[in-house]
Amino acid sequence: MISAAADKLVDHFPEAAASGCMACHGDIELIREADSGMMKQIMELGPSMGDPAGCVVCHRGNPNERIDKEIAHGTFAGEAFYADPGSPWVNEQTCGQCHPTQVRVQWQSLMMTEAGKIQGVCWAFGSLTGYNHRWANYAVENPADPGARLGTDAYRAYMERLTEIEPDVFVSKHEPLPDALGYDDLDKLSDDPTLAAFTYIRQECQRCHHAVKGRQERGDFRGMGCSSCHIPYGNEGFYEGEDKSIPHDKTGHMLVHSIQGTREAKVTVHDETYSGIPVETCTTCHDRGKRIGVSFQGLMESPYHAPFAADGGDQPALHTKHYIAMEQDVHYQKGMTCQDCHTSLDVHGDGFLAAANLASVQIECSDCHGTPEKYPWELPLGYMDEFAMSPADGSPRGTATDSLPHTKQGSPVAVRDGLLLTARGNPYENVVRVGDEILVHTAAGKDIPMKPLKKLVEEKSISQRGMVSMMGVSKHLDRMECYTCHSSWTPQCYGCHVKIDYSQKDKCPECNESKENFDWVAAGRKHMEAAHAADPGESGYDTIIPGKITEQRSYLRWEEPMMGINGEGRVTPLAPGCQPSVTLIGQDGKPILLNHIFRTAPGTEGGGDEGQLAIDMSPTQPHTTTRTPVHANHVTHPTRRLA
Repeated sequence: MISAAADKLVDHFPEAAASGCMACHGDIELIREADSGMMKQIMELGPSMGDPAGCVVCHRGNPNERIDKEIAHGTFAGEAFYADPGSPWVNEQTCGQCHPTQVRVQWQSLMMTEAGKIQGVCWAFGSLTGYNHRWANYAVENPADPGARLGTDAYRAYMERLTEIEPDVFVSKHEPLPDALGYDDLDKLSDDPTLAAFTYIRQECQRCHHAVKGRQERGDFRGMGCSSCHIPYGNEGFYEGEDKSIPHDKTGHMLVHSIQGTREAKVTVHDETYSGIPVETCTTCHDRGKRIGVSFQGLMESPYHAPFAADGGDQPALHTKHYIAMEQDVHYQKGMTCQDCHTSLDVHGDGFLAAANLASVQIECSDCHGTPEKYPWELPLGYMDEFAMSPADGSPRGTATDSLPHTKQGSPVAVRDGLLLTARGNPYENVVRVGDEILVHTAAGKDIPMKPLKKLVEEKSISQRGMVSMMGVSKHLDRMECYTCHSSWTPQCYGCHVKIDYSQKDKCPECNESKENFDWVAAGRKHMEAAHAADPGESGYDTIIPGKITEQRSYLRWEEPMMGINGEGRVTPLAPGCQPSVTLIGQDGKPILLNHIFRTAPGTEGGGDEGQLAIDMSPTQPHTTTRTPVHANHVTHPTRRLA
């Protein structure tokens, strides 16, 4: 970070003072730097829309009103006011004016469908859909034209091959997730307890998808759609800028009125300036399940409230949990953030459905580090991403001379000797070849040089142990993920005691209240209604359904995990997936199930007539990478292959 004072719009564009918006928001921060291309576009469009301050370009509203907030923030010229212009329910009219490609593909992205989480829970409740990723938060399908997939021609051909290999994951469409049981349906639970899965999914699992603002708890505050990542929010959820008309003591507001994203997009808070998307933005969602966001930062979930806070009190909850400090990922220690490895397609999607993490992520460690015998540009496409049981072969992938068209509005870098390519054939936007070395341009503003493994071997800079591990035992690189040995720890939460309580006061005389909670999927679908499309969140929505979830962990650990085979055909660390032991309380307050583990369909994976226990292990990239291998003596345990 560097010290700097936040710029105000009127300081750089005096004509903005004539806008009615500035009567209240004269002290608001610039959404982008005054000399940025984006800011210039906004200020050019503003006057043509009747607003010399350009606010209506994104927010709409009435730029002529200077006194009445309801009029200023009301419908004007036939359009509603957009408090959160990044919301997917309105961003075709806002962000999509300049970024139509990213807006077009958002509905097929995994962060929108969350089909992987849905399938995982359905498996745990009796393999309701088998391996097929049938359901998503919303009905969505692939474009009819295969050429609509973003990426290079080589990438499109590669993805067609993966679709043939894993049709249950690379599906052509998702059906909408079924409704949870309503108040009049609770008598069905005794006959079919698996119906409780939809209550669990809707109340607990789906609050992170981009079409809702999500849970408003410490560490979880964020926007919707584009704003989920590109508008900064603090852990405490308070606005901390200079605009006096925005409450500073009410949670749920952006940190400051600025866009974060590329290294050119500067955000200033309390005279400190940064660029890029902080890891803390990603951890508003990536703190459960595989917990990769908090693990990257070296934070491990703990049942204890220690270490104590500065005032001697309990550690305040973050994401409703408590943490202890562990070793941070080496990339994090170097100053890298999530976006420095994960490309635009990893995050925004390519416009086609990919219903699990491994399916959506196109990058591999060897894309930058290569192998002891080959530089990254000498490796074939598909290396370490085989979805097969043998290493990829073929001609060298080379490098690219240009980035993908839809990423050119980001931070351009000098191509030098070529942009590195991902395992699936798309150019990295920020990693270039410089002779026999590479240079990583981080969003935070660092330029990090790095020597690939082959260069280190030539310089005799690798230890004897490393040479034996990588070259003496060749199957290590042929069959294992790099992070299988190079992860320093893996969060593991074995068993989750889940109580789903449907007690209803009118059916349970001794109950003081009916058990019910918020349905996040129904809340998202409520935004589909014209009257709620512009809502900046779900506060006050009547999407309450019967049932109340409570969870308790069985066993937490972080030491060496067991291993298995992932969907790419490689040995990987395993962490518990969805492993619920379900206690189900009926509407009369009496147990229907007690500490029950569901079983899969008969015959599943050799489970015989009774099926097998439907608790899952998940192949995991822990995001706790260290330079020195730490898992050298594992026994590999087979598990079912997950994509």
